[in-house]
Amino acid sequence: KLVAPATQHHHPSAVKSWASIDTSAALGANYNISSAVDNGTGDWTVNHGTDFASASYGVAYGLGGGSTGVANGAMTRPGGQAAGSLRMQGWFANNGGNVGVPSDSSIDRINCASFGDQ
Repeated sequence: KLVAPATQHHHPSAVKSWASIDTSAALGANYNISSAVDNGTGDWTVNHGTDFASASYGVAYGLGGGSTGVANGAMTRPGGQAAGSLRMQGWFANNGGNVGVPSDSSIDRINCASFGDQ
């Protein structure tokens, strides 16, 4: 069954916003993102162009970089998901042995996509 684009856009499974930013929060390719903010080392916020219906929406992350071959990770900063914004943390797994400590080390891009009702 064919789903018309106007209908799919309103379905919770459709990506409602996505962004690719660098570690200084410069916006690259994006959809429905009004701005991005560098809050400090390994800590970024993206602001949605259209707010979600609530702070309960799904998010997928990806980090670019890691040329040393050591894994990087990303997560929503505790308390950082609001209807109009998403605050993220990134870390470099071998940050001087401080696993989970926010870091920009070896991270080139931060990518996120958000799904849910708006």
